[in-house]
Amino acid sequence: MFSKSKFSLLCMILAFYTVHSIGSQSRSSNLPQTESELLAELDSPSFDNLPFEVQFKIFETLLNITEDKKIDDAVAKFSRISHKFYDIAHSNKGQKIINERRSRDKLQSIQDTIKSVIWPFNIDIVENGVNAQNDAGDTALMAIAGSKKGYESLLRAANDLIFYGADVNTQNNYGATALMSAAWRRNDGLGLVLLKSGAKPNLQDDKGKTALMYYIESFDDMTYTSPFFNELVSDSDLYLQDNESNIALDLALKVKNKEEEMNYMTRNGKPMVTKIENEMKKDKKRFARYMMENTLTID
Repeated sequence: MFSKSKFSLLCMILAFYTVHSIGSQSRSSNLPQTESELLAELDSPSFDNLPFEVQFKIFETLLNITEDKKIDDAVAKFSRISHKFYDIAHSNKGQKIINERRSRDKLQSIQDTIKSVIWPFNIDIVENGVNAQNDAGDTALMAIAGSKKGYESLLRAANDLIFYGADVNTQNNYGATALMSAAWRRNDGLGLVLLKSGAKPNLQDDKGKTALMYYIESFDDMTYTSPFFNELVSDSDLYLQDNESNIALDLALKVKNKEEEMNYMTRNGKPMVTKIENEMKKDKKRFARYMMENTLTID
């Protein structure tokens, strides 16, 4: 049990921290709200006697109300005016806040770039993060992958999104991924970036289709020479079936047959078939089993 003297000491300590806490809260809630007033508060003789949480609140409020568009500009300006601001800015807690604001500024720049090219773009990555999804489940990365407009600026934006933690394998409400969108839209540069960043080519959407299947179905005369196509063929499980039991080779054969029926001057289907077939043959047992189970004839 506590002695009377120990009990009295405990009550005094509790009373001190209660008053200190209430005083700090009251002081924080009554801070001035203009730059000049806050800077004057920083340089006032009484500033050093304020609790650190109140000092930091003044610092944070300055950053929140500044008209400078970039956080580094605001920090440089206020540091020149006030050495006390400079000291807080270089504390661990100050650096954490500044770095968070730098990231926010960068996300705003990325979002502005996307909006300048893609309309409508209704995903707020500034408030909700780089993996935010719209009602259809699409992410900012998917929106970029599905567009070729302003290609270079969007590719830079995609790289920045990945740097800031965008999940390259997120699937929307229909199971589609950014890699599938890049394949369908022939966004070859982004497709390669996604693969190098860990995008999984064997994911399937609600139709059972993979990125490679979409690339084949959106064929053009350059399909079989595309580095993106070649990477997809090398990295994909070529025996995966869509909901209609087609594998990638089946779809390539359909392209080849369609070209022959329409008497195209430029042949793309046959080289595609050959590329896929040669990759499948690397696993001799699996390819032999496939040929035994199917009646397809490969020319």
